[in-house]
Amino acid sequence: MEYLGYSNVRVTPVGADGGVDVSSDEAYAQVKAKTAPTGISDIQRHFGVCQAATRTPLFFSLAGYTTSAMQWAERARMALFRFDLQGQPEPVSATARDIVDSTAL
Repeated sequence: MEYLGYSNVRVTPVGADGGVDVSSDEAYAQVKAKTAPTGISDIQRHFGVCQAATRTPLFFSLAGYTTSAMQWAERARMALFRFDLQGQPEPVSATARDIVDSTAL
């Protein structure tokens, strides 16, 4: 998240995190390292948490996303990223690509 330009980035302590794994002054991120694609319910839940806290929702998934999750996130303008085993993120939604493009010099 620091690479994407967010400030005061911190990892949420282990335990009940309300669906927020990493937070910053501007955004909350959830990270899923499951081997199955992330579904729409996880996306919607995280979006709701971020809306209530007035934070930009970011989602990172190792296995990618289901088609319904991708479609919903596009309509909601939510940033979805996929990451590899080295932790390298890749934008997979239009909003995520916009965020990455805005950080390019």
